Amino acid sequence: MSRRKVIDFIFREYDLNTPIFTKEIYKEFKEMNRNTIRSIINRLVKNKELERISSGIYALPNRNSLMGEPIISTFEIINKKYLSTKNDVVGYISGINFANKIGLTTQTASVELIISNRVSNKRREVEINNSRIIVNSPRVKITKNNYKLLQVLDILNNLDSYSELNFDETSQIINEYLLDMDISTKEIANIVKTYPQKAQTEYYRIKAQNVITSQQSSI
Repeated sequence: MSRRKVIDFIFREYDLNTPIFTKEIYKEFKEMNRNTIRSIINRLVKNKELERISSGIYALPNRNSLMGEPIISTFEIINKKYLSTKNDVVGYISGINFANKIGLTTQTASVELIISNRVSNKRREVEINNSRIIVNSPRVKITKNNYKLLQVLDILNNLDSYSELNFDETSQIINEYLLDMDISTKEIANIVKTYPQKAQTEYYRIKAQNVITSQQSSI
């Protein structure tokens, strides 16, 4: 009966686009032995009812594809594992690829840099769907209210490497990115002071503080 409940839960709660994490199954069936759950999942994999993506990550096979391979994108796995929950943001993309996304540079990196609450203090490299990812912990806990500020401060700490634009263009892009932040002045100050002097200096130099506070006062 317990085995059937686990199987029913997997096929009811997940679709072709959603990665399945064993930790979620453990959480749902706390009363069950984890070895039993692993055995159930391994049996589903053996029967080709599930596909193993990476350690602790699975997906439903796509019956419409020739090989039955899952259609889960690498980003969907990264997003669920490191970046967000149903109610909050717990991580963000950083480095060159973030700078490229907001228009500071034309450069890209083959290795994605992720900062997340869901990793230990040790910077390390992992592989998901044959893509290499560097993951690291944040200086302060990431939330939906502060993640944009943290992304920008990361960039400002290495601004010469991350921006191909002049100072005025760089300032405009960064300040526009920060416009819709909902964060108190006190929290901003507490976050900024956790960064090296280089990032702090650039933050006040581009007048990001004025942009955030003026936007809030107009609401």
